[in-house]
Amino acid sequence: MKMRFVEFEGTPAEFEQVKHNFSFNKSSAGIAPTASAEDEGQPASKLSQEGLRDIVITALTRRGLPSTMATIFKALLKNPKGLSSEALAKELKITRAQLAGVLGAFGRRLSHTEGFPDSEDVWLAKREWRDGERRYVLTPLGREVLTSGRVKL
Repeated sequence: MKMRFVEFEGTPAEFEQVKHNFSFNKSSAGIAPTASAEDEGQPASKLSQEGLRDIVITALTRRGLPSTMATIFKALLKNPKGLSSEALAKELKITRAQLAGVLGAFGRRLSHTEGFPDSEDVWLAKREWRDGERRYVLTPLGREVLTSGRVKL
């Protein structure tokens, strides 16, 4: 068996020019970028707040959100101080190792959303040390996007 990994770095417009060189199925291709024309190709720090929000919403809505992630987001919305990985795993009735897989799959979803920047500016949650343990806490952007009504939980 042979596996290959190809990473492309560039703007959505640049990718359009070279995408024929990559082999991928239709379900992973052709996702329209959501950044405005003025935002396109800009680093996340240069994107407007609306551009960042739109890219995050696209990542969360371009196909159905898994029930596991919806449950995680609902739990984090109810707990402004955040939740530990143990608490999240318990909420989902899975092991911590399985939780790691859920979060890894979600990270892959984000990174495979065209135009999604590799930047802390678009993080939905972050891990912080609170109350003597490391917790997942929604960022202001994450809370705003999840309560906007544009993402079905």
